[in-house]
Amino acid sequence: MIREAMLWSPGEGGKVECRLCAHRCIISPGKQGICGVRENRDGGLRTLVYGEVVAAHVDPIEKKPLYHFFPGSKALSVATAGCNFRCGFCQNWQISQAPRRKGGGLTGEPFAPEDIVRAALDQGCRSISYTYTEPTIFFEYAFDTAKLAREAGLANNFVTNGYMTAEALESIRPYLDAANVDLKAFEDETYKKVCGARLEPVLETIRRMRALGVWVEVTTLVVPGLNDGEGELAAMARFQRARLILDLVRTTLEVKTMNPLLLIPGIGMMAIALGTVIYWKAHSKVALSFFLWGAAAWIVGVALKLIAAIPTSAIITGSRELLPRYLSEPVLWL
Repeated sequence: MIREAMLWSPGEGGKVECRLCAHRCIISPGKQGICGVRENRDGGLRTLVYGEVVAAHVDPIEKKPLYHFFPGSKALSVATAGCNFRCGFCQNWQISQAPRRKGGGLTGEPFAPEDIVRAALDQGCRSISYTYTEPTIFFEYAFDTAKLAREAGLANNFVTNGYMTAEALESIRPYLDAANVDLKAFEDETYKKVCGARLEPVLETIRRMRALGVWVEVTTLVVPGLNDGEGELAAMARFQRARLILDLVRTTLEVKTMNPLLLIPGIGMMAIALGTVIYWKAHSKVALSFFLWGAAAWIVGVALKLIAAIPTSAIITGSRELLPRYLSEPVLWL
């Protein structure tokens, strides 16, 4: 279905500027943006994939993967065709790159936003995941669906490459609860060659999501010979560790009911996770430091929790709206 797009500005000579993703395409009349699904028609920007669902499935939330967002629940996953990246290792290339392939097509099965919400409720899902391709490029459809989902008591999450503008993120924020961001590499040259994009906008999206209170988990597909250098993985881990520390400080200052002792196990588990990410070679000193520091923090924190009987009604880290619901889940401690 063709609908007027969100987040665009008219330009000279009938051109339009798309302000949805970090490419910020300047699109001439009759042409499409890099994503292949947003087109300049008579001086106005149109989305070509509204409600055109090419994939829909009920998944465990951990498959997204989101491991600390309503763990054990189900999510209805939906997607339309298209993507603003062109990654050579994309596992869903048949649908993500359909607009670029001859005869690939854009049409799918028509599902209105209310149909998606109804299906999620009927299937006992706790959330809707906008995934498989890139939710940014079917933003209007995701926005309308997420708004209705929120009204129906469902949560919303993006599985995204993070290449969106601040305007797009701030527009969806009232209805976006969580995101898994694919951090595909930590070198700008890799992003340029493999994805046709840049690294910094992705990092900025991760920072901004955290600042806006969106629950964020980061995934990196390690490709041998492409992004598996120890220095690159260590830099990636340091970036995430720095964000974690800033989040912990911010949350501690903002949440007056916080018991600081509750932060220790969370820090420890994050350190262990980051150590796992960079443990690609034997005798990796960087990985070993994360493991040892994380294990020590986790042991001390759990001991303090048991001894002091810290109330589990307090918040640990991150989104003040969501995390109180997770505190009964053992995944936070085991």
